[in-house]
Amino acid sequence: MDKKKLYTQLTQQILPFWQGEMDLIHGGFYGRRDFNLQTDATANKSCLMNARYLWSFSHCYRILQDTPVKKSFLTSLKAAATHAYEFLRQACWDQENQGIFWEVTATGALFASHKSTYANSFALYGLSEFYLAFQDPSALAMATTLFDLLEKKTYNPVTNGYQEDFSRDWSPIFPQSIGPSNLPELAFTTNTHLHLLEAYTNFYLTMPTAPVKAALQRLLTIFTDNIATPTGCFQFFNTSWQPLTQEISFSHDIETSWLLQRTLTVTGITDMQVRALIENLGKQVAANGLDDNGIIRDHSNDLKAPTRKTWWALAEAIIGFYNLYQLTGDEAYHELATCHFNMVQRNFIDPRPNSEWYAYLNNDGRPDFTEDIANAWKGPYHTCRMYTEMLTRLP
Repeated sequence: MDKKKLYTQLTQQILPFWQGEMDLIHGGFYGRRDFNLQTDATANKSCLMNARYLWSFSHCYRILQDTPVKKSFLTSLKAAATHAYEFLRQACWDQENQGIFWEVTATGALFASHKSTYANSFALYGLSEFYLAFQDPSALAMATTLFDLLEKKTYNPVTNGYQEDFSRDWSPIFPQSIGPSNLPELAFTTNTHLHLLEAYTNFYLTMPTAPVKAALQRLLTIFTDNIATPTGCFQFFNTSWQPLTQEISFSHDIETSWLLQRTLTVTGITDMQVRALIENLGKQVAANGLDDNGIIRDHSNDLKAPTRKTWWALAEAIIGFYNLYQLTGDEAYHELATCHFNMVQRNFIDPRPNSEWYAYLNNDGRPDFTEDIANAWKGPYHTCRMYTEMLTRLP
C-alpha cells in the first residue's frame, strides 16, 4: 500500500469533493448528488449524515495538522467542520428534548422528528471529535449532554440492551431507522451497538471518567455475551437477544473486529474474551466471507451467488485486515488488506474530475450507474476513515 498515494488522494480528491457538498445558502450539506454528479438541491438532509460530515472534517483536520498539508487547506477543513457543527446545533438538534432528529428538509425545516440511537451515536461521535480538533467547550457540553441522555433514555437494564428508536420526547417506538421492517419482534441491532461503542470510545478521549468506561465495558460484554457466535455476529435480535435471522454480515464483522480493538486500546481495558472475539471475527471473514478473488462479500445468505461490491465494505476490509496483521503478525492478513486496497484503486475510485468513490460495483466489476455518489447513506465517513486509519498505521 502506497502511503503517499493515500495522502494525495485524501487531500486532493476525497476531501475537496465532500467540501464541495456544503450548502452555503441553507446550511449543512446537500442531500444528494447522483451518479452523473448532478446535485439535487431539493433533497432532504439526513441529520445522521450531517453528524458524519462533522466527524469526518474534524478528524481529518486533527490527523492532517501534523503533515505537510498547506495551512490554507487546514483552514478550509476547519471551516467545513464548523459549518457541520452549526447546522447540527441549529437545524438537527432538538432544543426542547435534546438529541438530534432523523431528517430535515433541504432548507433545514424539521421533516422527521423521531430519535434514533444510531444517529445520536454519530452525533456524539462528531461532537467529541470536533472538541478534540478545536477545543470548543460548547461541543464538549453538547457531547456530555448526549452521552448522559443516551445512557438514561436508550439503555434498558432489564433486557441489557440499547433500544433503537424513540419519538421526539424519547418515548420508545418500534425500530424504524435501521433494520428490516418485517421483523415484528425486532428490539436490538448489532449495528447500533457497534456505533454506540465507537462513539463512546471517542467520547472517552475527551472525558475519561468511570461512568464512560463502565458503559464501554458493558457494551463489550454485550458483544461477547449476546451478539457474537462462533461463526460471526448476527444482526437482529428480540428483547431476549435471540437472533431473528441467521444471516452474517461479513462487512460488519470485519468492521467490528477493529472497532473492538480500538476500544481496548483507548480505554486500556484488558479483556481476553474481546481479544479472542477480534481474532475469531478475522478468521471467520477470511475463511467464509471472501469471493473467489479474495474480496469481501456483504453477507452470508447465499455464498454461491455473485454479489455486487460495496464501497464501505472495501474500506472497512482494508482497515480490519491490516489491524489483524498488526495484532497477529500474520502476513495473510497483510495480503488481504493489500488485495482490497488494490481493488479500490482499480475499480472504486471515480476518475472523473470532482468525484469520489463509486458506491457499488456490479457483478461484472463495473460501477452501478443507478447509484448516487452522495446521499443520506453515502458520505465521507467510511472513505475518509480508511485514509486516516491507514495513514496513521502504515510505517
